[in-house]
Amino acid sequence: MAAPFDDIATAIVNGQRKMMGDAPAVDTARKAAGLNIDAGGRIMIVGDGVAAIESLIKAYSGVSGPLAERMCFMAAQSILKANPAVAIPTFSRF
Repeated sequence: MAAPFDDIATAIVNGQRKMMGDAPAVDTARKAAGLNIDAGGRIMIVGDGVAAIESLIKAYSGVSGPLAERMCFMAAQSILKANPAVAIPTFSRF
């Protein structure tokens, strides 16, 4: 089940790249627990996918405030719809 989480993380980081710029978005994502970004920019979840996505959302919220949660949700929405078994607690209010 790692693939949907990898895809969600990639979508979130790509969405934040559009908002923050490439380097700040990637630097912020690298602070998230359970997430690896290789030199080529490939994003991989290591361990618990839900915890890693929650950590990623928290990292962006720490920089951009509460609006970042909504932006992360919007970036991941199509992947979440395609994978209804995947539940991210922060997104439950959207």
